This record gives sequence, C-alpha cells and structure tokens, in this order.
Amino acid sequence: MSLDKGEYKGKYRRIYRMTELKTYLSYADEIENTNPIMAAYCRLHYVDSYIKQLKQEQKNLTKEDKEQIKGILENVEKVKSVSKLSKEEKKEEVSEYCMNMYTKIMKSINDQKSDNLEYTDMLTTIRNFIQILTSFGPLSSDWVKKGNTLYTL
Repeated sequence: MSLDKGEYKGKYRRIYRMTELKTYLSYADEIENTNPIMAAYCRLHYVDSYIKQLKQEQKNLTKEDKEQIKGILENVEKVKSVSKLSKEEKKEEVSEYCMNMYTKIMKSINDQKSDNLEYTDMLTTIRNFIQILTSFGPLSSDWVKKGNTLYTL
C-alpha cells in the first residue's frame, strides 16, 4: 500500500509536530527538580497542544492517548502550588522564568561564550517557553519585542 503525496506530507507534518510537542515533556523532565511549577506548565502545554493537534486532524483520543494524558495530569497535580496560585501569579511565575532564560541567552550572546549547538538549544528553549507564556493571554509589548529579537538572532 503506497501513500499519495498528500497523505505523505500530512503524515510527515504530524510526526514533526508530535516530535516538536514532545520537547515540552523533555523540558519538564529537565527542570522538574529546580522549577516544578514551570515543569508543570510545560506538561500542561504539551497536553493542550496535543489535544488541539488531534482536533485539527479530526482524530479522537486513543486509549493510549488517554492513559498518557492521565499520567501527565497526575504528575501535574503533584505540584500543589500551581493550583493554589492565582492566574496572575501563575503568569508572573512563567514570565519570570522566561525573563531569566532570556537574560541568560542575551548575556551568552554578548559574551560570545556559547557554542553554536548550545546557543541554538537555548534559543529554541526560550522560544518554546514564551509559547507557554502565551497560554495566559496576549503577550505584553515588552515580550513581543523580546520574542521578535529572539527570532532575528
């Protein structure tokens, strides 16, 4: 059974998008011990984006999808402080984390101490964290400016 060009492109896009989404789970695992709140938001962003992707493709959640999402949400529930914060406090927490990452990246660029791979990884990470920040509503003009700066580097 062969795929026509449209099917192939669709499957390739889906695999790329799902791989891209899984980076949020990797970030969550990396920062779990140092910043459990941000790790929880990485996981929530993954779940939200994953479900949106399935809806866009007009697909239903499989049993495996449901089990994975349930496991992720149980992990998020362990971070009690996330649910106790107001929406503004949550936004501030994520914004502060993003600002620290942004500052680190800009310092690294100015000091030119970063190798290309580390630099690329840092840029991808902060861009993804800013994407999480958008889940709280429109970005402030300051963050829009910072985001634009990051995309021109």
